Amino acid sequence: MQSKLDTYLSKTFAGSFFPLFFTLFIISSVVAIIKLADITAVVRLSSNDFLKLYLYGVPQLFFYSVPISFFLAGSISLAKLSFDSEITATIALGATKEMIIKPFAILAIFFTSLLLFLGLVAIPMANATAKSFIDEKKVTSKLNLEPNSVGQKFGDWFVFALGEDKNGSFTDMVLFSRKFQSSLADPNKQTGDKLIYSKIATVQTEDGLPVLKLKNGSALMYDENLSQTSIKKLQFKELSLREEMEAIRGENGYFIEYWKVGLKDSKRAKDFADTVLAAMSPILNILLSFAFGVSMTRRDKNRAVLYSVAAISLYYLLILTISPQITFYAIPVITFIWTIFVVTVYKKSMFSKY
Repeated sequence: MQSKLDTYLSKTFAGSFFPLFFTLFIISSVVAIIKLADITAVVRLSSNDFLKLYLYGVPQLFFYSVPISFFLAGSISLAKLSFDSEITATIALGATKEMIIKPFAILAIFFTSLLLFLGLVAIPMANATAKSFIDEKKVTSKLNLEPNSVGQKFGDWFVFALGEDKNGSFTDMVLFSRKFQSSLADPNKQTGDKLIYSKIATVQTEDGLPVLKLKNGSALMYDENLSQTSIKKLQFKELSLREEMEAIRGENGYFIEYWKVGLKDSKRAKDFADTVLAAMSPILNILLSFAFGVSMTRRDKNRAVLYSVAAISLYYLLILTISPQITFYAIPVITFIWTIFVVTVYKKSMFSKY
């Protein structure tokens, strides 16, 4: 009987959960896409880049959508069974409260485990990867060199390229600098005017910094001192020019190191507490679904959705209020307070009387 009951209740729950989940997921996706669209004002993104950034945000969309969907779906599915008198009939046939709660408890444990993985592991790593990707695109977009266009600069260099080949490399590029920190000899030595010609040039990034790769060219170095004036000419097969920029410092993608920061940073500690408490929502609220969903059909109106929305709002309000004040300690404190509240409401519900 238990297996058939589990299957039936799970199917009923799924019929409410998936429509709610996909609705919330789509709404969250629209908000995420609007935020990503703001990035395009600063960074040039292709359609593939845009899709990649969206996919980096999918774990976060799941994390926000699942707890609310689970709680509401549990209350709605139980309310439907209650008002169709199926809960009463099931108990009359010999089922116990524990047998009815069991499939919902298994689902709650599964979703809590999934949310803990998403919140503590997947989201920090995805956010770090996305930030690194955006920073790299920002660096690349700063170059934005175009062929046959004057007035362009790469660091201290004025750049002009006569054309572009089918591989996207620049052809016949000329660079000029009036004050150059030489990479040909001593990088720390300040020299005079520089003029470089290269047959082939490509823009790349190394370690997150822009690099101009020059091939098959020559360099003229003009140095005028008080005592003498000299002109030197060098031929080269390959030459790399790096733009001097502030180093990009992204979050460490490794989730353990990411959360370790919370031992010293109160904001990171708060984020950890918020994540754990949000992930625990399915387990902490499972009895509320029964308290709100199962009711006396002849006497009570179906207010399962109203009560559930009020309860989940109160739960997140507690997190937003208490977590910033006591950070890590908010996890046991809010868990204790909310458990007392849930047990009290459940004991007064009709389902507890079965």
